[in-house]
Amino acid sequence: MIRKLLQHFILPTLITVAIIYFALRGIDSGVKDSMIASFGNVRSHAPNLALVMLQPTAIQIHLTAALLAFILGLVQILGPKGKMPHRILGWVWVGLMLVTAISSFFIKSINPGHFSLIHALSGWTVVVAPMVIYWARKHDIKRHRSTAIGLFMGGLIIAGAFTFLPGRLMWRVFFG
Repeated sequence: MIRKLLQHFILPTLITVAIIYFALRGIDSGVKDSMIASFGNVRSHAPNLALVMLQPTAIQIHLTAALLAFILGLVQILGPKGKMPHRILGWVWVGLMLVTAISSFFIKSINPGHFSLIHALSGWTVVVAPMVIYWARKHDIKRHRSTAIGLFMGGLIIAGAFTFLPGRLMWRVFFG
């Protein structure tokens, strides 16, 4: 029980905190200043989805694919395994993860004009996403499960947390 808790919650949480810490250290100082200023402008309101519609196509594609992958990922994790729906939805989920990762390479708002540390997660996703299918086809369910959950946590939860940093789009949509 303690081993599973360590493996599935404590260790990923510590890795997440470390990634966020080092990513924040690498952010341009002008971007940091605008993030800090955003904390003073927090107000309660309905999400401003018009902000999403004003974004470049790459961001809209990225956001749509990430949201669909998140929802479908939850369905996959919580739903029955091994049946045809799980297999079909798994292929769709991996495709959405690849669209999300690849589209992120066209988004460079954290470090204007340059890649940031968050793009390392995108590269990791492009490499690991096909492995989810590979392990399933090899009937190595333990590796399939751990790879899929790791991809969900790293590619959606950790990377998604970065979109809610003050001053970024999702922060503005919900809190700005």
